[in-house]
Amino acid sequence: GLFGRVGSVAVRIARPQVREVAKVFNLPTIADSISDGTVGKWHFQPGDAVKTDDLISTVETDKVAYEFRSPVNGVLLKHFVPKDGNIKVGEPFVEIDVDAAGGKSKSDDAPKEETPKAESKKEASPKPEQPKPEAPKAEPPKAEVKTAPKEPTPAPQPVFTGSRSERNVPMSRMRQRIAQRLKDSQNTNAMLTTFNEIDMSGYITLREELKDVF
Repeated sequence: GLFGRVGSVAVRIARPQVREVAKVFNLPTIADSISDGTVGKWHFQPGDAVKTDDLISTVETDKVAYEFRSPVNGVLLKHFVPKDGNIKVGEPFVEIDVDAAGGKSKSDDAPKEETPKAESKKEASPKPEQPKPEAPKAEPPKAEVKTAPKEPTPAPQPVFTGSRSERNVPMSRMRQRIAQRLKDSQNTNAMLTTFNEIDMSGYITLREELKDVF
C-alpha cells in the first residue's frame, strides 16, 4: 500500500518586545526611626521634564526634611500623594516616563548670557587736533570772607509706617514635635522659680563709713 508521512513543521512566532517606559519610584528609607512623612511643595507637575538629581519634592518628618530628587531623566507622569498628604516609607511616590523626550526642563529655562560678537573690521577715526594751551592769567587775590559757623542740623528721626498684622500658618512636623516635647517636659519635670529678699541696709552703711580706709 501507499503510506503517507506527515511531518511537523515548527513555527516560531517572534513576540514583540515591550519596552518599559513608565517607572514607579517609591519613597526610600529615610532613617531607621522614621516610618512616614508629610509631602511638602511639589517643584514639578505632571507633564514637566525632569533630569537626574532635580528636586521634585520635599518630605517633612519629625526629625528631618528629606529632599526627593529624580533618579532618572524623563517626564513626570503622576503624583501618588497630594501636597500636605501623608506617605509611608516604601509606598509609591512618583511615576516617571523614562523613554519620553518631553519638553523643556525648568533648569533649561534659565536665560543664557549671549557673548557679544567681535567686529571684523574697525574703522580708524581721525584724531582731533588738540588746541594749544594758553598761558594762565594771573587773578587778583580775593579777600577772605568770614562766615559764622553753622549750627548742626538734627538727624531726622525714622518714621514708621504700615500696620502690624498677624496670620496663622500651619506648623511643620518638626516644629510640632519640638512643641510637644517642650510641653511634655513642662508637665513631667519640676520647674520652680524662687525669690530671696535680703536687707542690705547695714552693709551699705558700713561701706559708707569705711570707704576711705579701703
